[in-house]
Amino acid sequence: MNNLIGFTRHFEEQWSKRVGGVPSKKKVTQIIQQSRRIQDCKNFRTLDDNPFRMLAIYWNHKRDLVIKVDTTRNLAVTVLTPGM
Repeated sequence: MNNLIGFTRHFEEQWSKRVGGVPSKKKVTQIIQQSRRIQDCKNFRTLDDNPFRMLAIYWNHKRDLVIKVDTTRNLAVTVLTPGM
């Protein structure tokens, strides 16, 4: 995965709530690089021809979290933890 350009507002809010503190691009990129990619980011079209993007999913078992990334725009979109 290339270096992140940034985070969505949702990601920043969820990181603060679920992980704590303010995320840094360096730290989040490092976590993603140490994670297992579960799913690639893919673009689709719905049956009525609307665009739909399935986000890449990275799982880091040591930190017990999942990060969803739009690799087309290099944006971290959300972070998930067990106690959500």
